[in-house]
Amino acid sequence: MIKNLERKHLPAPIRGMNDTDDETKLPMNMLVDVLNYETTGKGIVTRDGYSAYSTSGLPSSEYINFMLTTIMEDSSQHLLSITETNICVETTTGVFSSLASGLTSTYPFYTAVLNDIVIISSRGNAPRKYNGSTVSALAVTAPTAAPTAALGVAGDLTGDYMYKYTFVSASGAETLASPACGAITTTSDKVNLSDVAVGGADVVKRKIYRTLAGGTTLFYYLDVLNNNTATTYVDNISDAQLTTDLEPLINDPPPTGLMFLTVYKKYLFAVKYDEPTALYHTHSSYPELWYVDEISGYRLNVGGEDGQPIIGLGVLRGSLYVFKTSSTWPIIGSHPDDFQVAPEPINQSHSLWHRSIAYIDYGSGTVMVGLSSTGFLSFDGYSFKNLGVQSEAGINISKFFASLDKEQLEWATGYDDKKNFCYRCSVRRSGMGYADRELVWNYKYNSITILDRKWNSMVE
Repeated sequence: MIKNLERKHLPAPIRGMNDTDDETKLPMNMLVDVLNYETTGKGIVTRDGYSAYSTSGLPSSEYINFMLTTIMEDSSQHLLSITETNICVETTTGVFSSLASGLTSTYPFYTAVLNDIVIISSRGNAPRKYNGSTVSALAVTAPTAAPTAALGVAGDLTGDYMYKYTFVSASGAETLASPACGAITTTSDKVNLSDVAVGGADVVKRKIYRTLAGGTTLFYYLDVLNNNTATTYVDNISDAQLTTDLEPLINDPPPTGLMFLTVYKKYLFAVKYDEPTALYHTHSSYPELWYVDEISGYRLNVGGEDGQPIIGLGVLRGSLYVFKTSSTWPIIGSHPDDFQVAPEPINQSHSLWHRSIAYIDYGSGTVMVGLSSTGFLSFDGYSFKNLGVQSEAGINISKFFASLDKEQLEWATGYDDKKNFCYRCSVRRSGMGYADRELVWNYKYNSITILDRKWNSMVE
């Protein structure tokens, strides 16, 4: 077994790993149960060593749950590190600072980017957002107090009127409306509104809604307070001047415990941990706004009553795929009015765990590569290929895959190491509480190697 990190060379045509039970049947260019080597065009070499990138600013006693890099619309680049209880950002090279604390770390975190907002969530936490400078709750909390209406000086209003208002975030997400104030009777008057509440730090303006004279159920858009400071407003707009825009009725806050965050056609899709067979999505371009009603809301039941939980989502060639424990379902449609689950799965044997998925083009178009309960697979949108068992290439990692903790495959984290033409995935063997192995598939030379690691997340 190669265990040290001294650089050693084995000449071509040494290929990948094959851990079949009968080693006598292997060709001479196969290696058995070998750790810590990399494939090159000239053969294989023991892997390079590694050193700590940063110990500054990260909680010293916490493991890293997830890492990601993101580029915002202003071209600024950000490296985020989610530890057990903190969300940290790199402030200068190798130096991190905590942006949020108090997270629950029992389960894997998931991230997505929509409308220049990084969304961060796990099944044990309320979703949060990062806007390039701060982390806050993804939800924009709706107002809970009604405004106060009083008669003003002479004006254009005659009749009984009621008022509500909403909060609007910097991204344009508008909350549900506040409770309505009691009806105020006018006779050629203006109405003075007060007690229009100020919203949270992510609120930049408030919208005001009003009934028509004598109305009690329909509230029409009246005007906007373009700040988060003013608490009063004077209404002198006649019914004839009102628009036909009504108060929002389906702008729900996001559910707690969202998993498998994925952006598709400008909608954020996710799964609630307590509804593992249902798929929810947001309003278009607004990750803060959901519609969670079980009957008419933005919700899709995937797979009927098959009992299989969803374990991942992926987008490939303009289509969204839902991966259940052992089946794969495409989503049809392009907007809430016609989103629906295909009547039949395209595969009833295979699927991919969400965090293990990477998108790789190795010569014949982009495919999804990742781990399933059935092995190490690629998926081209139509069919799966078992990359871990390729008899024609002499590859078989069945024994290694059997050593993995199948109950913790949700922690498996993969990415495309484009510089070295490798898919890399950190995995946990049975009995381990962290990722102690790295599966490396060199897609340029189609060879698989296994490295000994001590980590939970990777980022490049």
